[in-house]
Amino acid sequence: MPVGPPFSPDAVIAEIAELCRAYGVTRVEADRYAGIWVVEAFTKAGLFCEQAAAPKSELYGALLPLVEQYRGN
Repeated sequence: MPVGPPFSPDAVIAEIAELCRAYGVTRVEADRYAGIWVVEAFTKAGLFCEQAAAPKSELYGALLPLVEQYRGN
């Protein structure tokens, strides 16, 4: 779901939240980019959002094996 400029960050979060709800997702996790704004924006859009304790590089490192696992199927 690429979004290019110009765009409203709040509108993008609302669109992502709508897509999450369509799949039954009620909780999301964010890295620490942009401080607490991401958590507040998702909360305003109706999803529970928690900031990850791990740095982004660790999060991507943990995600990569999962992506590779499904890519081969």
